[in-house]
Amino acid sequence: MICATSDVTTYLGLSAMNALSTLVQTLAEDHVKDHLGVQELEQQTWVEYYPLDDAPVQQPGDPHYVVDSAHQRAIPGFYLAPNVVQLRQLPARSISEVCEDPTGYFGQVAGSFGQATVLTAGDDYYLKQEQDGLSWTGHLVRRSFWFPAMAGSVKVTYVAGFTAAELAGRWSVFKTACLETIGDLYLRAGSLAGGQKADLASEAIGGGVNMSYFQNNLSGLTVPDRVAEMLQPFVNYGEMAL
Repeated sequence: MICATSDVTTYLGLSAMNALSTLVQTLAEDHVKDHLGVQELEQQTWVEYYPLDDAPVQQPGDPHYVVDSAHQRAIPGFYLAPNVVQLRQLPARSISEVCEDPTGYFGQVAGSFGQATVLTAGDDYYLKQEQDGLSWTGHLVRRSFWFPAMAGSVKVTYVAGFTAAELAGRWSVFKTACLETIGDLYLRAGSLAGGQKADLASEAIGGGVNMSYFQNNLSGLTVPDRVAEMLQPFVNYGEMAL
């Protein structure tokens, strides 16, 4: 979890976690990650295959779309697309291994992506870093040659996300966003429990409210506007040509 239970209880003014605060914490953290366009914020290793589809036959000058250098939007990338893979999990922190196997097909072919397919960091590729140790665009750049166009021909093992210390320190903006979203959901759930909706079920959490009722009515909400503004510089806009 992005937030410790002590963070949640302190923010909500509770003496201990209860069923409702536990529920809204999970929902809130999922909402924040969905808004950012990432699967996880906590640092971990990912193994992914690229591209997802065979590259289409293009006319000269046809663009792919890549994230701009300010990480604000997707723009045509005429000169970047052939030799750039955009990693899906952001921010990317380091590359463990890159393999090229034109007949690898997502690792589903026996013997694919063997030792002979491993590329050399620096000589064959590099990870574009907008800050020291942080790649917000996730651009993995092939040097001298192009990445293969066949689907599932590139296997990338890399580290993305933040450590617990970073989420509590320099990058605490994400924990703050989660806490504000937790508070928003908790208040909304309190309004439901207070009888402001007529068709409340009568079991589970207390106050005559069913937990599944809360999930159904809170899971589809977006993050609060103030949280969306807070997270705007870090949204993963994706790479439309994947």
